Amino acid sequence: MLDRAGVGDDTIDIETLLEEIRHEAETLRQRAGASRVGSNLDPAELLRKLADAGPARPAHSGSLDHDQAIARMRDNADPQSTALGSHRKVFASPILLAKRILRRLLSPFLEQQARFNGANLDALVDLGRRLDVLEQSLAHQRTRPADGPEPRD
Repeated sequence: MLDRAGVGDDTIDIETLLEEIRHEAETLRQRAGASRVGSNLDPAELLRKLADAGPARPAHSGSLDHDQAIARMRDNADPQSTALGSHRKVFASPILLAKRILRRLLSPFLEQQARFNGANLDALVDLGRRLDVLEQSLAHQRTRPADGPEPRD
C-alpha cells in the first residue's frame, strides 16, 4: 500500500495515500458487516446514550480482581527481587555468576526503576480512589431529582 502512494520516494502523494486508506477502510467495513450502532445517529446522541448507560464496568473499589492485580504489581515492582536461575544444566554456574555480576552493575538503575514502579503504583491506587469518588458522585446525581433553577429575589 505505501509503495504505491510514493512513500518510498522523497515525496508523498497525499491524495493517493488517502484514497488507498479510504479503500482499505471500506473493505474492512464490508468484511465487518453491519454496525450495531447504526449510521443515522449523530455523535451528540451517541454521547447522550453513553452517559445514560452509566459506567461500562462495576466500580473497582473492593474488587478482588483489582486488589489482586495491585498486589501482583507490588510483588513485581522491584526488579532486584526477581530470583536468578538457569535451566541449562551444564552452564548454570557461569550463567548465574554473570547474572549476579550484571545485577550488581545495574543495581543503581534497578533501584531507580523500583522507586519509579512504586510511585506509579501509588498514583494508580490514588487514581482508583478518585475514580470511586467520581463514580459515587455521578451515581448520587443521577438518583437525585432534577431541581429547577433556583428562585431569584
